Amino acid sequence: MEIEYKFAASAATLAAVLQDPMVQRRRTEPVRTLAMRTRYFDTPDASLRQAGITLRLREENDRTIACCKSRGTRTGSLSAHEEWEVEAKELRLAIPKLIALGAPEVLRELDGLRITATAAFTRRCAVLRMSEQTLAELSCDEGYLAGPTEQEPLSELELELKSGALEDLTPFLQALRAHYPLPPEPRSKLARALALG
Repeated sequence: MEIEYKFAASAATLAAVLQDPMVQRRRTEPVRTLAMRTRYFDTPDASLRQAGITLRLREENDRTIACCKSRGTRTGSLSAHEEWEVEAKELRLAIPKLIALGAPEVLRELDGLRITATAAFTRRCAVLRMSEQTLAELSCDEGYLAGPTEQEPLSELELELKSGALEDLTPFLQALRAHYPLPPEPRSKLARALALG
């Protein structure tokens, strides 16, 4: 299960957040930088989208990760959904492994997969300790989203629960949003890219 908060943020806000003492004192590791290139896939009749399934292949520096996500729930900045990931260079090799992990069986029956949207961005991220039991990953993404004919800039902040209790993230988020303009981003990267036409 992936549970995360997502907010729109300017490049200046992202840079300031990463340097903020609230972040610095919670970091359990140095800030990592990942170059990410993502391709989203669906059938010609958009059967995955209709079923609420996201299927993507993402390059993360020197690794390629295949991922399948369920629709799940989304309320304001908070989303929660099932997610399955495997390292694989090609989707045809990844799909049996994703199904073995619990991804929907419908993946086995797909025909004519094609790229529907892409994204390319730099992610700066670090794991933060929110309490003795709770860890979260803070990610700052800057780049672009591209639909079939158009593209737009991407600049957002994500806070993903890695372990522990979701409520342990609340005081940190409240303090962060009191200091920075962080409007909720209710749509996924894929939804925004597909809306570009």
